[in-house]
Parts: sequence; structure tokens; C-alpha cells
Amino acid sequence: MKKIIVAPLLLFVLSLSLTSCKKDIEDRLPGDWNVRIMSTDKFSNNADAEVIEATDNSTGTATFNEDGTGSISADGSTLVFSWTTEEEKVIMNYGWSTQTYTVLVDEEKSQHWETNETETWVEDSFDENSNPITITYSRDSKVELEMEKK
Repeated sequence: MKKIIVAPLLLFVLSLSLTSCKKDIEDRLPGDWNVRIMSTDKFSNNADAEVIEATDNSTGTATFNEDGTGSISADGSTLVFSWTTEEEKVIMNYGWSTQTYTVLVDEEKSQHWETNETETWVEDSFDENSNPITITYSRDSKVELEMEKK
């Protein structure tokens, strides 16, 4: 009888010890990171077929504090933010803007995230003959962060 009771108890304790060893992204993030920021923006409008693409690559540092605050510095600018995680996403709130990053790589000393955003707006304007027209603009933006723990 003791063997029957001990076996399930042993399995339960073993499963707890195995699951408690797994670290979530929120456990890995606190600390200082070297960061590479790669961004691509594509601008277009319905008035012409031209698509303008702009890319930018920056390097800098990021600090994630255990209290859910942090900062990121690149190209002489520093932004402060608050951060949270939800499943495989990291949400960074800069005060005026919130970015939700999908986690592509989640390792102890290496992170790779990406976010995609599409923005559309409309402006009234005039054509070359002074006739009123409505122009629809769009911007597709992709930002990737690659980080290595210091």
C-alpha cells in the first residue's frame, strides 16, 4: 500500500521541481543588455505609385529593472519605459507610445524581438488643377531588437 501512495507523491514532487527550473522571459530580462535596433519604414499613398523605404540600424544599451522600469540608449538619446510581459510578448510603454514586441528568441543571454505596425491617415489636398482630392497615406513599420546580456 505504501508503494502506491509514494509513487504518485514522488511524481508530483518531481514535476514541481522540473517546472520551477524553467525561467520565464520576465525572469531573464532584469539587467543590462547591449542592443541592436533595426527599423524599416515603408511609406506610400494613393496619389502615386511610389513607395519610399527608410531603414535605420542603431546600437546602444538597455537596462531592464526588476520593478518593471527601464531605459534604452542609442544614438545619443535615452528613452525611459515601463515593461511587462504576456506569454511570448514584451510590452514597453514609453508614456506617449506603447510597443508590443513578439519574442522570437528567449535565451538567458540573448533576446530577439520584433514588432510590426501599420498606420493609415487621410488628408484633403488639391491636384495640379486646384481640384480637391483626398489622399490616403500609409506607413508600414517593422522594428527588431537583438540583445546580448552584458
